Amino acid sequence: MKCAYRIAWFSLLLLLVVSCQSREIYKPASQAVSNSNYSALALSRESREGLEHWSIDVDLGGQWFLDLKLKYLKEDQVSRLRIDAFGFLAEFSTDNFQEGLTTKKIKIEGFPEKAEVKLTWWKGEEQYEGKEVYQLKWSK
Repeated sequence: MKCAYRIAWFSLLLLLVVSCQSREIYKPASQAVSNSNYSALALSRESREGLEHWSIDVDLGGQWFLDLKLKYLKEDQVSRLRIDAFGFLAEFSTDNFQEGLTTKKIKIEGFPEKAEVKLTWWKGEEQYEGKEVYQLKWSK
């Protein structure tokens, strides 16, 4: 009986510690936005180089998230693609980027004034690179 009581007490204590920690780790997005001094964001492309065969759309969502839509416009095959965009880094392998690729809910960290979308892609063993630079205007 004494052992069962100790196990129950320990389990309750452990549950309390875990729930307190999770409140610190997982803050609601609405709380994070209300803590910032900004209420709006405007995004404009400042420059583009090396991406003439790519269609890139950046769609702003709520609470400082964005969706990135990419599409390869030529007929030849891109075998691999690396994306470095707004702090998001990922690599994809496929033989059909002409169908398009969408990455959703990329979080804009901090309040930068500029951000880049860098693409590195491979056609067989040959590597190509390009980037777009965006101006971010935060308003209160």
